[in-house]
Amino acid sequence: MTDNLTTPTAPRPPALTPDGTPYLLRGAKLLLEPGYRRFILIPIASNVVLFVLTVMMLVGLVGGLMETYLNWLPEWLAVVQILLWIIFGLLISFLYSLTFTAITNLIAAPFNGLLAEKIQMAKTQKPLPTESIWSITKRTLAREIHKLLYFVGYGVCISLGVMALSVIPLLNFIAPLIGLAWACWVLTVQYVDYAADNNQVDFKSLRRWCAEKRLQSMTFGASIFVCTMIPVVNILVMSAAVAGSTLYWLEQGGETTKAS
Repeated sequence: MTDNLTTPTAPRPPALTPDGTPYLLRGAKLLLEPGYRRFILIPIASNVVLFVLTVMMLVGLVGGLMETYLNWLPEWLAVVQILLWIIFGLLISFLYSLTFTAITNLIAAPFNGLLAEKIQMAKTQKPLPTESIWSITKRTLAREIHKLLYFVGYGVCISLGVMALSVIPLLNFIAPLIGLAWACWVLTVQYVDYAADNNQVDFKSLRRWCAEKRLQSMTFGASIFVCTMIPVVNILVMSAAVAGSTLYWLEQGGETTKAS
């Protein structure tokens, strides 16, 4: 008599769809599971401190300029003043998003790398190459500086192009879309890189991998961008983005490296 036993098979990853937005929410839900809290406490704490300092700096800088400008307007132009304060708020949100994201990613890079590693090991049941905390810290910080140079270098060129288009009739309508597309691309590359770096995939290969799934990568980046523009929410979005991008990498064919 034989037992009708079958060997369990690993679940198939979901099919590639053009929508990458679900990965951010899935990443947030994943962080609620046991075992991940210690990897996100320090990034969140540093985010809170930077949140307060950044807002104080930007409000003091831009707010002073706004007060000076508004003093030139007559009191009967109250509607214009309200409109200017709305624009001021949007400007603060945009500048805050850029400054906050760049600084916090640099500080939290080692913790984000460890979080991505922990998620990959839990999902694949395969260990990654063993590294010391000091080795991980050096590697991730060096990678962050590499990414920052890429983002700044191309970002300056794209910004100049957007500024040039913004003064050309008809073409000025697409200038903001180009800037938005670049921001979404930057955020996707930024967060997916933690899983790629853990698996010893070089930065150029990572960008090529994301480009092959351009629409999905851009929609994933767009979901992160929206959250980084919302105060308080962006304190929590970093860890969710790391978790979601790790799932994205594992489920959509990203290269994985076994322990040696």
